[in-house]
Amino acid sequence: MPPPVENIPVHFLKDPKDDLVLEVAAESRSQFIVTHNTKDFNNVSLFGLKAITPRDFLEVLKEDKS
Repeated sequence: MPPPVENIPVHFLKDPKDDLVLEVAAESRSQFIVTHNTKDFNNVSLFGLKAITPRDFLEVLKEDKS
Protein backbone atom coordinates (compact mmCIF):
# COMPACT_ATOMS: atom_id res chain seq x y z
CA MET A 1 0.00 0.00 0.00
CA PRO A 2 1.38 3.44 -0.91
CA PRO A 3 2.29 5.84 1.87
CA PRO A 4 -0.32 8.40 2.93
CA VAL A 5 -0.46 11.72 1.12
CA GLU A 6 0.70 13.46 4.28
CA ASN A 7 4.05 11.75 3.71
CA ILE A 8 4.68 13.45 0.36
CA PRO A 9 7.60 15.79 1.01
CA VAL A 10 7.25 19.42 0.06
CA HIS A 11 8.86 19.88 -3.36
CA PHE A 12 9.08 16.15 -4.02
CA LEU A 13 9.12 16.87 -7.75
CA LYS A 14 11.11 19.49 -9.68
CA ASP A 15 8.11 21.72 -10.35
CA PRO A 16 5.96 22.70 -7.34
CA LYS A 17 2.90 22.73 -9.64
CA ASP A 18 3.56 19.06 -10.38
CA ASP A 19 3.58 18.37 -6.63
CA LEU A 20 -0.06 19.47 -6.55
CA VAL A 21 -0.91 17.01 -9.33
CA LEU A 22 0.90 14.27 -7.40
CA GLU A 23 -0.99 15.08 -4.21
CA VAL A 24 -4.38 15.02 -5.95
CA ALA A 25 -3.60 11.76 -7.73
CA ALA A 26 -2.38 10.09 -4.53
CA GLU A 27 -5.29 11.37 -2.42
CA SER A 28 -7.83 10.17 -4.98
CA ARG A 29 -6.10 6.79 -5.14
CA SER A 30 -5.62 7.11 -8.89
CA GLN A 31 -3.56 4.57 -10.76
CA PHE A 32 -2.13 6.97 -13.30
CA ILE A 33 -0.96 10.51 -13.87
CA VAL A 34 -1.63 11.18 -17.55
CA THR A 35 0.86 13.70 -18.90
CA HIS A 36 3.09 14.49 -21.84
CA ASN A 37 5.85 15.21 -19.31
CA THR A 38 6.38 11.77 -17.80
CA LYS A 39 10.01 12.62 -17.06
CA ASP A 40 8.81 15.28 -14.62
CA PHE A 41 7.06 12.64 -12.53
CA ASN A 42 10.01 10.47 -11.51
CA ASN A 43 9.50 8.27 -8.46
CA VAL A 44 5.70 8.62 -8.34
CA SER A 45 5.64 4.83 -8.15
CA LEU A 46 6.55 5.32 -4.47
CA PHE A 47 2.94 6.48 -4.08
CA GLY A 48 1.39 3.67 -6.09
CA LEU A 49 1.12 5.77 -9.25
CA LYS A 50 2.40 5.48 -12.77
CA ALA A 51 3.01 8.47 -15.05
CA ILE A 52 1.96 7.66 -18.61
CA THR A 53 1.36 9.58 -21.82
CA PRO A 54 -2.16 10.16 -23.15
CA ARG A 55 -1.45 7.69 -25.96
CA ASP A 56 -0.42 5.00 -23.48
CA PHE A 57 -3.49 5.72 -21.37
CA LEU A 58 -5.72 5.17 -24.41
CA GLU A 59 -4.01 1.81 -24.89
CA VAL A 60 -4.76 0.91 -21.27
CA LEU A 61 -8.42 1.78 -21.84
CA LYS A 62 -8.51 -0.37 -24.98
CA GLU A 63 -7.01 -3.32 -23.09
CA ASP A 64 -9.57 -2.96 -20.31
CA LYS A 65 -12.40 -3.12 -22.82
CA SER A 66 -11.11 -6.39 -24.31
